[in-house]
Amino acid sequence: MGLRYQSALPTQDLSGLPSPLRASIIDSYDHFCSKDRGGIRAGNDKTIDSRADDFVNWLRRKGVKFELLAGYSSGQQIALAGAYIREVNLGLAGCQNKSNVAEKTLNGYLKSISTWWRQYTGQHMPLYQQLPNKKEPQLDPFLEDIIAQRRAWKEPKQKREPFTDVMFLALAKELRRLQKHNGAYFLSAHWAVLDFSRLGLHTGSRLSEYGQNGKQKKGDIFSRVPMERNAGEWAGMPIAFIRADFTYFDKDLIRRHFRICIATPGLAKYVHIRFRFDKSVNNFTIRKYESQPGNLLCPVDSSLSILKRADMLGIPADYPVGAYRPMGACPGSFAFLKGDDMQRVMQQACVLAYPNPNHYMRLHMHLLMSHSNRITAAVALHNAGVSIPVIAHRLRWSVDSVSFYLRDCFKAIGPLTQKAIEGSSLI
Repeated sequence: MGLRYQSALPTQDLSGLPSPLRASIIDSYDHFCSKDRGGIRAGNDKTIDSRADDFVNWLRRKGVKFELLAGYSSGQQIALAGAYIREVNLGLAGCQNKSNVAEKTLNGYLKSISTWWRQYTGQHMPLYQQLPNKKEPQLDPFLEDIIAQRRAWKEPKQKREPFTDVMFLALAKELRRLQKHNGAYFLSAHWAVLDFSRLGLHTGSRLSEYGQNGKQKKGDIFSRVPMERNAGEWAGMPIAFIRADFTYFDKDLIRRHFRICIATPGLAKYVHIRFRFDKSVNNFTIRKYESQPGNLLCPVDSSLSILKRADMLGIPADYPVGAYRPMGACPGSFAFLKGDDMQRVMQQACVLAYPNPNHYMRLHMHLLMSHSNRITAAVALHNAGVSIPVIAHRLRWSVDSVSFYLRDCFKAIGPLTQKAIEGSSLI
C-alpha cells in the first residue's frame, strides 16, 4: 500500500523543499499506510487508507501546497474538510461512483482525513468541539450542517429481509431429495448454509461467527483473533465457531461429548454455545438453547449436523467448522463458508419456496443476505412480545441495532420459525 500512496504524492509541490524535508514527507506517506492503527479488523485500516488516498488526490487536483498544510489555522482545516466531504457527497471528489452517499460514510471520510492529517502534519484536526452544555464533544457546526443536510435528504436503503418457514422447508425438501441420489451431498455448501442459517435464527450470529468475510490476512485461509487485542492464548485463533464452542448436555444435565450425541439421536437436550470474539468487550459470552424435537429449526440438531460435517470433512480441531466440500472436489478438500454462499443458497431457497415471481419475497429476493439470520431472530422474538432490551441481550446486540433490524421488514416469518425461536433460548 505504501507504493500507492507514494505514487499519489504531488512531487511538483515538494520540489522546492530541501531534500531531507522532502524525503521525510514522502516517508510519512509510507509510514501512514503501513502503520497498524488498532482497528478491530484489518479491513478498517484498509478503508481508512483508501479514503485518505482519495483525499490526497483531491488535494492535489485542487492545487493545494502540501508544504503549507502544517501552517493551516483551525478554521482553514475545517473549511478544507467541509469542502472535501461536500464534494464527496455530490460525487465530485473522484472517489465515489454515485452521489448522495450515506451519512455514516461521510463521517467515515472525516475520520480518515483526520487520521491522515494528524499523521502527516503532526497536528490534530479540530473536527469536534467540547461545548459547555454538552457532555460529549460535538462535531464542528459547519461540518454538522453538511452532515445534517445529508441526513435530511438521504433516501433510506431498503432493509434486509428475514428468512421464512416456507423457504427453510422448501430447501430442506430439495436437499433431502438430492441426497438420496448422492450421499455426499450432505457435505455441500447448500447443506452447510441450511444448518448455519437455521442455527443463526437462535444465535443471531454475524457472518464472522460462522463464515469468512474475505478480510483475513494474506496467507491465512480464515480470519483470526487479532494479536494486538492482548488476547493471550486466544490470539491467532479463529474468530468463527470451532468445535470447542459447543457443549452438550442430556436431559439430566450430564455433559455429553458431541460425537456421542451425533451417534445417539435425541440424547442431547441442551447446547451451550460460546461466542469467543465480539466487536464489543463482551468476549466469551455463553448462550444456552433447548432442543425442539421434530422442528426442522432445532438449534441442537442443527449444531450437531454442523459438527458431524466438520468431522466428515476432516476439519482440524482448531479450525472453523463453517465449511463444506465444493461439488466435484477431491476427497479431503474443503472450503470455508462465505457471505456469498449464504446469499446464493437462500435466494435459491426463495425461488423454490415462492415460484410466482410476483410474490413479495421474490420481488425483494435481493434483500436476502447473510444478515437475514439476524433479522429473522429479531423479528421472531419481537413478534413473540419480547421487549427490545431483552432481544438485545439474547442476541448480543445493542438496543439500537435491534430497532434498526425491525424497521420496515417483512414480519410474517411463519409459525415454525416462531415456535423454534420462542422455545429454544434459555437465557
